[in-house]
Amino acid sequence: MKELIMIVRPEKLEDIKSILDEVNCGGMTLSTVMGCGTQKGVDTGSAEAVNEIKGFKTTINLLPKIQVDIVVEDKDVEPIITAVREKC
Repeated sequence: MKELIMIVRPEKLEDIKSILDEVNCGGMTLSTVMGCGTQKGVDTGSAEAVNEIKGFKTTINLLPKIQVDIVVEDKDVEPIITAVREKC
């Protein structure tokens, strides 16, 4: 058994769910997280905002993401990874 953790943009969740349905994945756990990756935290259309955290002013460049946790059989790991890379 292997645990896969995927962090995706919210609009990609339905694609992930359909991929997991195709390989008969028994279940998944979803979490709302914040992060930045290839987008570099830049959301099209929004201006940068300065926030204060524990007395320090900082610009937060994090965007809302969905973390998908699944546990699958070893044989299902490669097909899932391949399908996610192609479709998402």
